[in-house]
Amino acid sequence: MIEDLRALASETGMAVVSLEGVVPTALAIRLVPEWLARRHLIAPVAVEGRLLTYATYRRFDAEVDTDVAYTAGRRTSAVLATHAEILTAIDRCYPERRSYMPPDIAATPDAHGRRRVLVTDDEPTSRMLVRRLLEREGFEVSEAVSGADGVARAMAILPNVVLMDLNMPGIDGYEAIRRLRRQPALAALAILVLTAEEGHDVERRVMALGADDYAAKPFHPGDLIARVRGALHRTAVLAA
Repeated sequence: MIEDLRALASETGMAVVSLEGVVPTALAIRLVPEWLARRHLIAPVAVEGRLLTYATYRRFDAEVDTDVAYTAGRRTSAVLATHAEILTAIDRCYPERRSYMPPDIAATPDAHGRRRVLVTDDEPTSRMLVRRLLEREGFEVSEAVSGADGVARAMAILPNVVLMDLNMPGIDGYEAIRRLRRQPALAALAILVLTAEEGHDVERRVMALGADDYAAKPFHPGDLIARVRGALHRTAVLAA
């Protein structure tokens, strides 16, 4: 098996990695949900900014890569690992195995009507820029000016995605995420943190609180749209 993998690597130019001891971050696992990993037999490896790396035991498949990129809202890089290592890694990443597989459909925000976004940020200029960007792409956008306002607005309008700043007066973004995740009515809500704070500690903290994705300011408009659409796609497939 190893020799076959090395031959495939030589043929395709893909790197061979060992998944033993590799512990993907919570963000990597969230961006490659269980249904996607088991459908394509791939395992998340790492997320570095705009790039998601995943492992496969097959030669590069453009259709699989497109599915992963769309779901994650990231550029992607595929590496090779053995079939046995990938199966072990999948079981390790998703210990509570789901008893279902989602329908084999292209679940898109338009098809499911999940296009309502709540932008929560205390900076008016930031809210305006994000709102204009999202509205240009056809999203229905509402605004909240603080963490407390964001929680109240989310309960009132039941958005599909919340873009959450962290540094806000009063109830900050961390506490707002915690409160949103306590609401049964918002169980399907995707929370995307959009903040000037950077670093793995920030990422780990917001993911532990229940955020679905993390992006640092300043952001590239195309990256933000891809991440919002990816969040919508992941929640749409799970709700299908």
